[in-house]
Amino acid sequence: MFSSRLLVSLAATIVCSVATAQCEDSLACNYQPGTTGTAECVYFDTDLFTLEEQDWIQQLNFDACETGYWGSSAMAVSLELDSINGGLYFNLSEETIETLDENGYGPLANDLQTVTAAVCGSTMHWVSGAGTFDIEFDGTGFIHPFWGGFIAPESSFPEGCSIWGACNFDACVLPGSWEGCEFLEASDISGDTLTMVGEPIVLTYNGLEGSYLDWWSSCGDVVSEEGSMDAVLDPDSEGACAVCLVEFTADGCVTDSTCIDITVQAFSDVRSPSAEWLVSPNPAQHNLTLTWTSGVCEVAVLDRQGRIVLTQGLSPGANSIDVSALDAGLYFVSPEGTTPRRFVVLR
Repeated sequence: MFSSRLLVSLAATIVCSVATAQCEDSLACNYQPGTTGTAECVYFDTDLFTLEEQDWIQQLNFDACETGYWGSSAMAVSLELDSINGGLYFNLSEETIETLDENGYGPLANDLQTVTAAVCGSTMHWVSGAGTFDIEFDGTGFIHPFWGGFIAPESSFPEGCSIWGACNFDACVLPGSWEGCEFLEASDISGDTLTMVGEPIVLTYNGLEGSYLDWWSSCGDVVSEEGSMDAVLDPDSEGACAVCLVEFTADGCVTDSTCIDITVQAFSDVRSPSAEWLVSPNPAQHNLTLTWTSGVCEVAVLDRQGRIVLTQGLSPGANSIDVSALDAGLYFVSPEGTTPRRFVVLR
């Protein structure tokens, strides 16, 4: 059984031990006026989050998020302990600094690189070129009083899909989270895969109603009307190439790119057994001009199934063919005794 003298001695030893903790840095959580040294200073003392987890910064809040914390485009930072000088600092990647600079937030990037901080309970003590002040944790993170953006630990964000273009994209969830993201599969592009330089072809994509299609090609110009699933390719060089697109649906989903390979050949030196002739413009909207160098004859316009849709007389020189009554799509024009040539009606 301990004597009362021994108990008093133990208590005195404990009190003495606490009293001799040396932390003269007023930034620290355990700052003690009148002490000397900083070896025992504590700069992170909270159970709200851990120093090991990733933190995120965003220049602006987002009212559409219930918490106001817009995670999908936040940038990663690390809150780390400065073991040499004391205090916490933000370790920003070069990419994050460049992004802030490019978006006009150079002063913020500079300030974040000069911060010395401490997190004590629900308070972040902040010392930088922007000033010395305290920021309170609001349940999700810390709202900076000057640049209006936030600093928040990853444990504050809900799980979800933060990948833009996924069908279940959520701007308010944990940044960089992609598990469970749902993507729309692209359909196939259909159309001729063999054409000649300057001979437009129609390509069709089986997309969803209301989608926007973003076409591009290494073959030449691709023209598509808004809301149409068809596009017209006007190849401008010989060889193998591809036409590709990405579909943006009305529901906010984005597909992966899908492509069709095209082989473009050069025209033969002999264009027609009986006459030289040209058609323009191609694609056409209302009128097609056929320049004819032979005698009087008849010209026929055929649809892609080979059915004649109109005929008219043809004379030497420039002849105008009215195609305004034809539906948009691929057609063939053929003066008597010539090989048909393709043209496109575009609305």
